[in-house]
Amino acid sequence: MRRILAMAGVVAAAMLAIAPTAYASTQTGDGADHSTCNADWYVNPDEAALKPTQTRWGLLFDGPSLIHHKPAATYTLAHVPSSSFHAHLYNGVLPLFKLETTAPYSTLNKTADGKWWSSKIASGDGSQGQPVDSPADLVGKGSYTDATTVLSFGVGYANDSGNKALVTSVRFGAHFYSLACRPHKPGHSPTPTPSTTPTSPSGGGSTPTAVPSGAPQTGDGSSSGGANAALMVAGGLVVALGGGTGLLMWRRRSQHRP
Repeated sequence: MRRILAMAGVVAAAMLAIAPTAYASTQTGDGADHSTCNADWYVNPDEAALKPTQTRWGLLFDGPSLIHHKPAATYTLAHVPSSSFHAHLYNGVLPLFKLETTAPYSTLNKTADGKWWSSKIASGDGSQGQPVDSPADLVGKGSYTDATTVLSFGVGYANDSGNKALVTSVRFGAHFYSLACRPHKPGHSPTPTPSTTPTSPSGGGSTPTAVPSGAPQTGDGSSSGGANAALMVAGGLVVALGGGTGLLMWRRRSQHRP
């Protein structure tokens, strides 16, 4: 019996360990008011007009717009973690994944094919015309040094108009952030049935094969669903092993009865 209990603990711990780390940044709104959702995402004081619109499914970027989030740790350019976001494209092109840096203060932009360019470099390597493979490649170029750190990460459009997309989730390193806003009233589902199946290109975001005609899908499934699936499997295994332990104890008691 001790061996069976030990096996149950080991299996449960192993299954929980494979679940991805997630930040539960999705918050509950009050009916149709979504203004209080995702308060940990922000714009700088001089960017108030660029704040995207919070909807029940995510943040709507319509024309020039952007959003920031503080990183969970301090990262130098040599150790910037992987990043991505999930979005539904309505018009134009997808927004870009962005980093703000300190020393110097600047904006780094991630292109659709995963390269990076700096707002502080006008020409040459690291400029918009000649992006580099990673933020680490910017060290020694312009004012960037080994001491340059990430101030924030986020998503946004440049100053060009005509682009529109709904960003439903962001991943930075091991942390997954849902941008959906669940309604407070019971009986309302924050995840309507998707009308299209999204694809995942190699760049910073993903786009559906066609523009959704109805309410968009929330989240990217592979990130938020992975943790839930692992927990469900672990729970099922623990229950199954617990049932086996109970059956074994019952059989032993039955054998010792006169």
